[in-house]
Amino acid sequence: KIQEFNSILAYHAIQQFDKTKSRRRELMEYYRDNLADVPVRIWETREGVDPSYKDCVLFTDQREELDTFLQSRGIGTKRYFDPSIPDMGSFEGIVHSADNARRLSATCLSLPLYPALTDSEIGYVVQAVGDFFRG
Repeated sequence: KIQEFNSILAYHAIQQFDKTKSRRRELMEYYRDNLADVPVRIWETREGVDPSYKDCVLFTDQREELDTFLQSRGIGTKRYFDPSIPDMGSFEGIVHSADNARRLSATCLSLPLYPALTDSEIGYVVQAVGDFFRG
């Protein structure tokens, strides 16, 4: 039965959750430590919050150029909130002041972040981001 199969998958995922979350935390720490001298802002959590680290979101005014550069190096990225929600047709005219949403939408880019990402792969991503900003 499909229900039993889904239950097995869910059970396995729950068993791996702590290990997965721990690896994602390590990867985020690596990004933060190794991109500290690069002119980007990396998403931060509030004190007392225990995030799952689903994404490594950084903010830069050069998002389009950085995205193109990373893609040319074979590095997959994601542009979330693009277009921003207030600019989607179904919301047009409803939201009158959405400057922050538009600014964040135009500047955020997600770097690879998944538990199977190897140390050499994340090193390659960090090196590429550094290469972009150092010219």
